[in-house]
Amino acid sequence: MTLIRTLSSLFRFRYGTAQPEDIQWLSYHIPKTAGSSLRQMFYREFGRSSVFDVYRPDEARSLGQGNAIQVSARSQVVHGHFKPHPKHSELFPKANSMVWVRDPIQRIWSLVGHLLDLQWKHPHYETIHNLYISKGIENQSDIVERIIKDGSIPYMVTTYSRFFSEIGIQEFSFVGSMHNFASSIELLNKDYNLSLKPLHRNSRTKAGIPSTLSNLKYLMEDEYSLVDDYL
Repeated sequence: MTLIRTLSSLFRFRYGTAQPEDIQWLSYHIPKTAGSSLRQMFYREFGRSSVFDVYRPDEARSLGQGNAIQVSARSQVVHGHFKPHPKHSELFPKANSMVWVRDPIQRIWSLVGHLLDLQWKHPHYETIHNLYISKGIENQSDIVERIIKDGSIPYMVTTYSRFFSEIGIQEFSFVGSMHNFASSIELLNKDYNLSLKPLHRNSRTKAGIPSTLSNLKYLMEDEYSLVDDYL
């Protein structure tokens, strides 16, 4: 049995079998890097039924560990909150890989703002509530400053170090910049013969951050060193 046939047997879905070679793109969504906008753009470009979303925690975790998951037979794009893994090139042998990055401190600012808006509707709100809000630290700027200085929520301050731990950023087919979104889309379209139309659905994308937080960049040198060339 060939490798493709072996892999195909891992992707059975109730509507048929997704052939691994049919997946054109693996779109890795780091939280607060325009993932919602990109998903809608993929829907318009490829069709809703051709985009397989990986946002369920169990699916995202499994795929991020290099395991096969059930993918819809008509899928051409796999998009969601899963980490890159060396086995993905075997599971999806013809897929290009895409990731978008954002200024590390701005990303934390946006994420904290998102949690403050949703509060208990989001599972991660409990963490900032217990560490800060319950102790009277309620201002978004103060919370972000404490997160960066204290390193109290590691997954927020070392996001890129964790995400690119097994597959380096330079190994992706395409790296887009949140800060040059339109021009990044233009380059993506040109290089890969696509016709994606820029779409911003999240108002926080363009939001600035207080200068007091920008001055904390020195505390996140490792994060900036990973993405500076792509911002």
